[in-house]
Amino acid sequence: MSTHSPASFADGIYFGLDEAPYHADPALGSSDLKRLAAEPADYWFGSALNPNRPAEESTPSQIIGKAVHKLVLEGQQSFAARFVRRPDDLPRLDAKARARLAPNGEDVLPGEEFDRVQQASAAVLANPHLAASFTGGMPEVSIFWTDAVDGEPVRRKARFDYLKPRAVVDLKSTRPSRPTSFRANCLRAMAEYGYPVQAAAYLQARAQLARLAAEGRVHGDHDPAWLARVAAAPAYAFVFVFWSTGDAPLTWGVSLSPGNEVLAKAEKTVELALWNYVAARREHGLDAPWVNHDPLTEIDITDLPAWWAR
Repeated sequence: MSTHSPASFADGIYFGLDEAPYHADPALGSSDLKRLAAEPADYWFGSALNPNRPAEESTPSQIIGKAVHKLVLEGQQSFAARFVRRPDDLPRLDAKARARLAPNGEDVLPGEEFDRVQQASAAVLANPHLAASFTGGMPEVSIFWTDAVDGEPVRRKARFDYLKPRAVVDLKSTRPSRPTSFRANCLRAMAEYGYPVQAAAYLQARAQLARLAAEGRVHGDHDPAWLARVAAAPAYAFVFVFWSTGDAPLTWGVSLSPGNEVLAKAEKTVELALWNYVAARREHGLDAPWVNHDPLTEIDITDLPAWWAR
């Protein structure tokens, strides 16, 4: 049984790496870890290990999210080079005319979506408690490294939205789903989507940075003096910055610092995910689906969700 994954990036820090090759690399990212902790079979079927995995297509909301990231993290010039506003009469144009509107591969946004991106970005940067989160750092920094789990190599990766000497900042969108405060909705989203697991995994990646920099494993355009300051930072936090996809221009931020109990709990999930990955790889290899069949068992009332017995 081979334990080698498909070809991937060499261990290192990558500046300016496009998101497509990053996501195509089979190293384990935070989304993979969340699936592995819950059900390894779901990870296998959704990963590059599955030769029949369906192609992923970006949804309109994902495109808007990418546009907000580009504008907040990289500024107006980078945003304008990637996204263009669609004329109001575009629906009446044929396919060739539409293609001529984006000759350099830009993403064409309907006017309403283009304006929404501008408004959301302005809301984030107008929040005096959050604006400084996106200064003094570098956007879209990717890290690949090899972890050791029970004596076996496991390839891992992380892509920081914005890296600062003392923080890793991640920009998240969320749609208020209940008539409560935006803060409460953000906290609910953190729990439902396992965002603390991402924070724990990314801080583990951040801990690799000093070693990778010292070994000269740095790729892409960067400021060596700035990278040296980042590598020398004795401690750092993970920061989530949320913006609302609802009507109101709401924003909110939260930090997870070393010693936070939330991170400690999330680190246990990362540990479980990595162990599940190695155990499934040992049992099934990389080519066969990671499906296990549990024996028929009798359940106890405590096996059901707590709300059922109320």
